[in-house]
Amino acid sequence: MSASGKVLVGLLVGIALPAMAFAGNLTIYSAHGDDVYAPLVAAFEARNPDIDVEVIVGETGPLYQRVRAEAANPAADIQWGGSIRSYEQFADLYDAYLSPEADGLRISDPNNTWFPFTMFAQPLMVNTSNVPADDFPTSIRDVLDPKWADMGGVVLADPNHSGTGHTIVSGLASGLGWDFMTDVVKSVRATQGSSPMFEA
Repeated sequence: MSASGKVLVGLLVGIALPAMAFAGNLTIYSAHGDDVYAPLVAAFEARNPDIDVEVIVGETGPLYQRVRAEAANPAADIQWGGSIRSYEQFADLYDAYLSPEADGLRISDPNNTWFPFTMFAQPLMVNTSNVPADDFPTSIRDVLDPKWADMGGVVLADPNHSGTGHTIVSGLASGLGWDFMTDVVKSVRATQGSSPMFEA
């Protein structure tokens, strides 16, 4: 925990923090499931055997709210996951961290409060139980086809509650325009987070 009582950093570069000069516990709030964080945490613990890592998983929006609610007495050392825009919106909650790996990053925060973990590519997923192979979409623009309503519909994580949803909406709007994104929002069913979106 940093001396100022803020969460240390926003995103974490591969969870490969340098060997730290202390032992103890490291608490991470993560929007990623164990398939993403578990191998990286295991590698970190192997390099830092005196540090026990606890990962608390949740949806991105509620995690930001939890960090805000705990601002006077933070329970997490690191938050991992979420959009850059969200970290900038909540910048007052995070301390700067001067990472020795920051120079090798393609993008970075000039205030050193977040670091990119990965280049984000969100796939367009198809429920193969409902959609025959001949009907698979070939372009993101295909989500506007009304035929999906007969096959179970299209779901999207609510960008007000999900960092993944926020990233998808802002990415599509940046690439294809807000008119397209407005049509998408009108035609999809929103889920409260990314996990229910993937499950749907």
